[in-house]
Amino acid sequence: MFGRNYHGYKSQGSYYRHNYHHSDPYRNQDFHRKHAYSGAYDNSSTGKYDDRLDYGWGLLEKERPVEAQKVFAALASTHPLRGTPKIGYAVATADLGQLSNGAAAMRRALRIDPDAVHYVPVNSDLQHKFRQLADYYDVWPTSVGQADAHFMAAALNFLGGEPNIAREKIHQSLKYRDSMASTNNLRRLIGDREVHHGSMVSD
Repeated sequence: MFGRNYHGYKSQGSYYRHNYHHSDPYRNQDFHRKHAYSGAYDNSSTGKYDDRLDYGWGLLEKERPVEAQKVFAALASTHPLRGTPKIGYAVATADLGQLSNGAAAMRRALRIDPDAVHYVPVNSDLQHKFRQLADYYDVWPTSVGQADAHFMAAALNFLGGEPNIAREKIHQSLKYRDSMASTNNLRRLIGDREVHHGSMVSD
């Protein structure tokens, strides 16, 4: 299992990157609220969507990716149009050392709902984890495939608050003819002005 030992559960910074007001029918108003981690999570299968997301992210921070993966998998199954649980699942899967499956899950998330990255929690502990996992994709790219490794490193660095590194990684993925929709969506999110639409293919 990847990751560092967790010493205390801290709430730092704002919860979401942006408070976007989407008009998408599958997002309810509760989805847009900003709040800090409270430490009280609903881990039941019938808990509210936001509470269960909180619980999943909390498990990741506490270095419990096996449990986090199950929480995010259940949410992704019951909310197939929402990308945030899929991102959580991708991170938890990568944290378990399943790098190829983690990259595939992140591609599905950013193909279906790329703006979900704006609803991933922002705090120093999780951002550290994102950057740490990105390093693993740099160290073992051949175990994943070069294009997927660079894509995942870009996504994780972007989530980890490193947009310039993310931009560099996404450019490297293009050297391996990565024209997936998920890559194009990530380039848009990062702010890459060289997004190509004509050659985009479905993931």
